[in-house]
Amino acid sequence: MTAYINNTKFDYHQGETILDFVRRIEKKQDAIPTMCQDNRLENFGSCRVCSVDVALEKDGPAKTMASCHTPVSEGLYIYPNTERMQRLRKNIVELVLTDYPENKIFPSEGKKATPFQETIAQIGIPSIRYPNGLNHLPIETDTAHPYIKSDLSQCINCYRCVRACEEIQGDMIIGMSDGDLQPI
Repeated sequence: MTAYINNTKFDYHQGETILDFVRRIEKKQDAIPTMCQDNRLENFGSCRVCSVDVALEKDGPAKTMASCHTPVSEGLYIYPNTERMQRLRKNIVELVLTDYPENKIFPSEGKKATPFQETIAQIGIPSIRYPNGLNHLPIETDTAHPYIKSDLSQCINCYRCVRACEEIQGDMIIGMSDGDLQPI
């Protein structure tokens, strides 16, 4: 079973996603940027930051596909980091940043970057082109729980926390409503 990455032929594993295939071949966890993907969770494909160009023939007409939940199939030509995909990813993240605290876009000095900040750095966003949109920035940080701090002003609607509660903990105690995190 073979498929192509940038026109180079490689063997793939049955059921392997494009994201896992490219990561395995390139031996890099960050071979394709992601936002909503987490190895501990079922792939969801909501953010589309992991999109890649996929063609049925070498340098043929390509479709944009979310690599995290699209399985590799025989003879696919996968182009993970074309200029078109780089522009698409940058545009997606810039739109998310219209509803994100400006002082949290980059890690504070001496602080470890969050996964989202790592994605921002990987994509390379020096500034935000779009004006702030309707947002949830005024939401106060919830520190009521002794072990969990919830700062919903930094929510990027990736659903990772909702999915972790359901898939890892087996509890459906939080959900999303109108794009905002809500207790159920």
